[in-house]
Amino acid sequence: MAKILVVEDDPDNRLLVEFSLRRLDHDVYSAGSAKEALALIGLHGLPDLALFDIVMDGTDGIGLLSALRRVPTTTPLRAILFTARQLAADERSAAELDAGLLLKPMTSAELCRAVDAALAA
Repeated sequence: MAKILVVEDDPDNRLLVEFSLRRLDHDVYSAGSAKEALALIGLHGLPDLALFDIVMDGTDGIGLLSALRRVPTTTPLRAILFTARQLAADERSAAELDAGLLLKPMTSAELCRAVDAALAA
């Protein structure tokens, strides 16, 4: 069982991701914004894995992960970015930030495979 942080501004999408991960017995906590995510990290510590939506109001998932990568204590955070956009820039950003990338809509099986692979790395 891993501690996983999900950051997704769409409540329905966030619930679907949470449900899929809890079915695998992961300890999941979630946020609707980068600000909420930072507060959760402050409360619960660094998760084993973070899943960030790229497109969010305010600080997006790439900005959030970039900020976390600049802090030495959060540098080793394993992360997956997800988005409905199919942009080469998002692929480059994910690669530069050493993060996985999932395209929405994703199936529960695709999500679980990506999470398992990230946790095994």
